[in-house]
Amino acid sequence: MSQKLAVCSLEQLKREHYRVVEWNDLKIAVYFHDQAVYAFEDRCTHNPSPLSGGAIEGDEIICIMHGARFNIKTGAVTMPPARCHLRTFPVSVVDGEVLLVLSLRHKIESSH
Repeated sequence: MSQKLAVCSLEQLKREHYRVVEWNDLKIAVYFHDQAVYAFEDRCTHNPSPLSGGAIEGDEIICIMHGARFNIKTGAVTMPPARCHLRTFPVSVVDGEVLLVLSLRHKIESSH
């Protein structure tokens, strides 16, 4: 079963570039990038520090702690020291509102 979590309006996200939302124990970064919306867990997989607010070069977000890089669109690691990909989340835009699509599976994965 999935639920939709309202993030903000698309116009707001375009102005602010990103927003961090909390769902259960997860912090999820939602970015407007390259004319689309992407969402991923706001935690570096190398060292549990936030990724939100880190520099973006091309399609990569850079962790401010140790320089690990991740593809903002896919969550894939593009440069060590991180070795594990980011968890990504489906996102949709309905009537100008950005919505995260979350499921019980996401909650179970966060407890590990």
